Amino acid sequence: MSLIVTADVFTPAKLPTVTDVDRTGVSAELSRWVNRGGFFVSLLGTTKLGKTTLVKTFLAGLPADSWSVYLPGQSLGSGADDLWLKLAQQLQIPTSKESGLASSDKTSWGFLTRLQLSWLGAGAAVQSNATNEQQDSSSSVQKFNVDPSVAVTEAVGLLRANSRKVVIAIDDFHFVTDAAARRAIVLALRPLADLGCAVILSTIPGGELDPAFSTTNTGGRRKTVTVPRWGVEELEQIATQGLKALRLWASPDLITNLAEQSFGSPQIMQQLCLDLCEMENNIFHRDELEDVEEVCAPDDMDKFFRSLEDDEALGWLAKLSAGPDPRRKRGKKTYPIDPPTELDGYQLIMQSLHDFGSPHELPLAELKKHVGDRLQMEGKELGRLALELKARNLGLLASKDTTSALEAQNRTVSEDTPDDESDEEEFAFAELVAAEAIPQPVFELQGTGIQASIRILDPLLSYMIKWHPEKIVESGRG
Repeated sequence: MSLIVTADVFTPAKLPTVTDVDRTGVSAELSRWVNRGGFFVSLLGTTKLGKTTLVKTFLAGLPADSWSVYLPGQSLGSGADDLWLKLAQQLQIPTSKESGLASSDKTSWGFLTRLQLSWLGAGAAVQSNATNEQQDSSSSVQKFNVDPSVAVTEAVGLLRANSRKVVIAIDDFHFVTDAAARRAIVLALRPLADLGCAVILSTIPGGELDPAFSTTNTGGRRKTVTVPRWGVEELEQIATQGLKALRLWASPDLITNLAEQSFGSPQIMQQLCLDLCEMENNIFHRDELEDVEEVCAPDDMDKFFRSLEDDEALGWLAKLSAGPDPRRKRGKKTYPIDPPTELDGYQLIMQSLHDFGSPHELPLAELKKHVGDRLQMEGKELGRLALELKARNLGLLASKDTTSALEAQNRTVSEDTPDDESDEEEFAFAELVAAEAIPQPVFELQGTGIQASIRILDPLLSYMIKWHPEKIVESGRG
């Protein structure tokens, strides 16, 4: 008897195997440019759309004699210096922690042995013997005498000279928060690209316009591959493949409902499928020889969807509903929900997003009209709420470091309530800019005036806005 564990089939927190859905179009476009070599490929998409899975799956499918490396952007905060050391480590080139230098002794370069490569020395082909314990005494003491950049560049040259494919993938490149550090990384990678190395930079929308590429002489070798939000049919495949593997089935309407509530995110779909099996049907494992059984829908679907909570996304919802720290008490309006509730301008924005079903993007003009209709306000009276300025400030607030942005703020506020809140929001804007905000893929305001749109960049935040509106009311400032 062989048991199939449900949590090994539906995997919201790790790479899927059973429920891995082939997004052929995106994969083919990525392969097209990487296989040509020498290109910087920006892989663009909001969070939780499977960019990491796509990159890791692509690297795993490369020929066995190729060399590739996956580096998280968070590990490259110091720029090029971090990059060279990470690459040297992955190539198994010995480096010194004390001096930061690498060994020029190619007999110690582990990748040569692993890939069964030779290097030319003294006019003859010399095989690396990094794993040979019978080295002479002169080579028994490691000498660290070259910069890692020199060693890595020579190593990549050896790989390319032996017709080996080389791919360097940096995930979450936007988490290298300093533009100068990102530019230093691009400049460091350029000579490797000249050798035919392909570079994948996974990042958020707008990364193709990253100023870090300015004056780096990468024009003509940069390509963009966009990872779109998952369609309902793609998300449905997660459920059908996983349930089939567990010898289960569910009604098509139930599967479609789960997919439609996943906000284009495979991670949310994986979690909903796992919760459906474990929490609603008490199925934690199945015998591969069992008869096929039906997975029943929850008695209360709304309650089921509300049961999914994410601490970080709920934290962001609370922070955005509270808005930036006020200098004085904010004015509130009675908003006609059940029961009617006093909300300030920031809460009005978040509540309106909930009213619209938490869309990925919403024109600010539509949100303003909605607020005006609900509050029976228009013209100057509506304008005094300064909703566009507040939305802009929320975008800046969301761009701050996640940890610091979610810290509780308890400063004392003035009791007087201004009639026109525009000056208050301009002050808050200046404070947020001064706080050295860094990019985070959560929430943003694009454009100005009639062209302005609010974009929710994190599907989990979209989910929490829709299914946990109580957090909006709870999180307002007094």
